[in-house]
Amino acid sequence: MPKSNAEEILYQITKELLFKDIGYQDLFAGYLKRLFSFLQTPTFYTCSNTQFQTTNENKIFEKTFAYINSQKRKVTRQDLEDALHYNGNYISRVFQQNTGQSLTVYTRNICLNESARLLLNTTMSTTEIIEKVGFKNKTAFYNQFKAKFGVTPDQYRHPDM
Repeated sequence: MPKSNAEEILYQITKELLFKDIGYQDLFAGYLKRLFSFLQTPTFYTCSNTQFQTTNENKIFEKTFAYINSQKRKVTRQDLEDALHYNGNYISRVFQQNTGQSLTVYTRNICLNESARLLLNTTMSTTEIIEKVGFKNKTAFYNQFKAKFGVTPDQYRHPDM
């Protein structure tokens, strides 16, 4: 069976490095240049669209991910069940498998990032923002915001305070 051009070049490179005969460094450099030239030949590479069959779980994950990111507020399992028409525990398990994060942690980060954006880009009060992103407990919001960003919401909005 004949070797491909790349295989032959790699064979020669390996042979030169193993035996180290006189002038092997020059031969090695030459073979290496040939290899790079071979690898740069555009006809060896093609670019085409490939559609892979996605599993039902991948579709559920993609829908869950899109839904959560579009809401920019706390999303409960019940919200997901109503929107996606799947069992909340199943959705949660699929999400955890794909992201390594629980739905709770992920949605909390979405809410906190959205609240940080609103603090910097709107004149909404902190209370309005807390309600908008779906937090029920103001103290919990402040604690989680400070844990994530290292400052309170007011300090985040006015860093010069």
